[in-house]
Amino acid sequence: MSDPLPRPFGRYTLQSILGEGGMARVYRARLDGPSGFAKTLALKVVHRDVTARDEALKQALVTEARICGLMKHPNVVDVYDFGDVQG
Repeated sequence: MSDPLPRPFGRYTLQSILGEGGMARVYRARLDGPSGFAKTLALKVVHRDVTARDEALKQALVTEARICGLMKHPNVVDVYDFGDVQG
C-alpha cells in the first residue's frame, strides 16, 4: 500500500503510518459516523501476501481477534472490529 495518505480504507480513513513489520502495517486512522461522530484509533492492516500464502495463519489471526475482543484489561489493547477490505 503506497497510496498517499489520508485515504479511505473500508469504513475508516487512514491518516498516517504508526509502524510496520514483516506481517502488518499499523495506521493512525479515523472512524467517522453520523452527526459528526469521529473516533481516532490504531488500525492494523495485515499484508495481503501473509494471509494469501498461509490459511492457518489467517485463521489464527481471526481467532486472536475474537479472543481479544472478549478481553478487557488495562494491559491488553481493546479490539473493536476486524474484517476484510478488498481481500
